[in-house]
Amino acid sequence: MLRSIALTILVLASFDLAASQGEPASACPTISVTGPAGIPQPGDEIIFLLTIGETEQKYDLTYNWSTNVGKIVSGQGTTSIGVKWTGESGLTATVVIGGLPAGCPSTASEMSVLGCILPVPKLVGRISSRTPKNPAVAAALKEGLNPYEQIYVLHKHRVKTSAGRLVEFEKGFIAFVMKTIPELNGDRSRITIVRVEGDEEFFELWRVPPGANNPIP
Repeated sequence: MLRSIALTILVLASFDLAASQGEPASACPTISVTGPAGIPQPGDEIIFLLTIGETEQKYDLTYNWSTNVGKIVSGQGTTSIGVKWTGESGLTATVVIGGLPAGCPSTASEMSVLGCILPVPKLVGRISSRTPKNPAVAAALKEGLNPYEQIYVLHKHRVKTSAGRLVEFEKGFIAFVMKTIPELNGDRSRITIVRVEGDEEFFELWRVPPGANNPIP
C-alpha cells in the first residue's frame, strides 16, 4: 500500500514538473511554404502560401516575409504574399513567424521554378557590302565582345548579283572584320553569313550571345 502511494505521488510530481516547464516539443506546429504550381513568366505576380499545423489557433502569431529578388506587392503580415517578378533568377520567399513557443521552428522558405529568359541578339549596324569599312560599326561590333558570342551577318543583295560577286563582297567583309577585331584570332567559325535577296546591298551585323536565337532575315 505504501509503495502504491509513493508511485502515485511520483507520477503526479512528474506531471506537475512537465506542466510547469511549458509546452512539450510535440506542441510545435508544422510550417511550410508553397509557391505557384505553374512556371511564372516575367511580369507575373507570384503567390507564396504559408501552411501551419492545427495548433496555429493557440497562438497570436505574426508573419514577416522577405524575398531575395522581386518585390512584395501584397499580403505582407499575413499567411500569403504576392511577389512581382521582373525576370531575376532564383526567386526565394522566406517567412519568419513570431509568437511560437520557444524552441519551435519559426522560419520557412520556398524557391519558385521560374520561366527561362533567353538572351537576345543585338543589332550592331549596317555597312556597305561594296566597301565594308565603317569604323563606327566596327567599333560597336568589337566593344564588349565576349569569347562565346557569334557574329551573325545578313548579306542583303540584289537578285541579279552573281554568286562570284557575292563571294568577293563577303571575302572583303571577313578580311575587314578579322583585321578590326584581332580578338577573334582569325577564327572564321565565329562569323555566320546568310544571304538575303532584296533591293539594296549591305551587310547587317548582329552579335548573338550563347543561347540566343539567330536573327530572322
